[in-house]
Amino acid sequence: MATRKTTPKKTAAKKTAAQPIPPTPDSAGGGPVPAPPPISVRMYRQGLGDCFLIAFRSASSKPFYMLIDCGVVLGTPDPTARMKKVVSDVAQVTGNAIDVLVATHEHWDHVSGFVQTQDLFDKLTIRQVWVAWTEDPTDPLAKKLRAERRTAENALRMAVARLALAGDTATAQRVDSLVGFFGAAPASTEQALTYVKKRAAGGKPRYCHPGEPAITLPELPGIRFWVLGPPKDEKLLKKSNPSQNTAYGLDAGPGGSQALLIAGLKSNMGAAAGALLPGDSLEDPFDAMYSIPMVRAEHVPFFEKRYYGDSTDGNLYEKATSKEIHDQSWRRIDTSWMGASETMALQLDSATNNTSLVLAIERIATGEILLFPGDAHRPAIG
Repeated sequence: MATRKTTPKKTAAKKTAAQPIPPTPDSAGGGPVPAPPPISVRMYRQGLGDCFLIAFRSASSKPFYMLIDCGVVLGTPDPTARMKKVVSDVAQVTGNAIDVLVATHEHWDHVSGFVQTQDLFDKLTIRQVWVAWTEDPTDPLAKKLRAERRTAENALRMAVARLALAGDTATAQRVDSLVGFFGAAPASTEQALTYVKKRAAGGKPRYCHPGEPAITLPELPGIRFWVLGPPKDEKLLKKSNPSQNTAYGLDAGPGGSQALLIAGLKSNMGAAAGALLPGDSLEDPFDAMYSIPMVRAEHVPFFEKRYYGDSTDGNLYEKATSKEIHDQSWRRIDTSWMGASETMALQLDSATNNTSLVLAIERIATGEILLFPGDAHRPAIG
């Protein structure tokens, strides 16, 4: 690719201070008006989240505007008010017209603004919408990944409630904070992406693929856009630890990494879980006719004596305090499946980050590059 042949200094947009976007030159101001820079980046400081407004010097006298993402993390104080300030500024700077709107991936801190300030976005003219191929409803792999993500998200939301009921509030809070990247309610981020795609001309956004020829626009003759991710390799998309070649993340298959959690939820929550968690999961090791439901086992003398009732044999002591142990709940493993929820939440977060649309913006005259990676990990960038 052409980007690999250029040697001048590369600039990472997320690591450099943004230059202010100059106002549209006013001929009534008197005196010579300095030419605007070829590219200016405005990075909004709404909190933990992404929103970049890029202004290009176009072939005409009017700037060309690209908006990349618009969101803030769940739990931010007054999020709607913050995002309204951001979008109001975008509208003022751009004259209510965005030439290209980019949504990198389905995380709340990147797309919440499309829901929180939809009334303001409705007033903007949006000429093009770019999203990753992973949002294409006709792509078989994209459809598979979205289904897995929905199943995992539903499972984790249910696991948070089960963990809280079991008294493991610390783990419940950690898992809940990770699930928060998908919004406060199920499918919140999906709703945001759906709105973005509908804003494309004719409801048909551009689905960007890594390896496709550089995107050029007639309005920007000196600029090329290279799509570097997300990869079309499912293993790379699911890779959760860049430093370990064998560490792969989210897998919704019957023997996959989330199968234990889903099996536990289905077993403990019955039809309620089955309706939200379609597909196969781990099979119980014994047929139902050879199994004793947990609610009955509590009252079977053998199990009650050894697993549920207080110990009375006087032979169990805590090593540190030498106190006699009466509570026998430590013997049971019926809630061990919930321990998989935290690992699965981290894997879901990583797998979703790896679906980020990664754009390299090249200024042809100098070979300078602006890289906007979303939240993609290193293996997910081509």
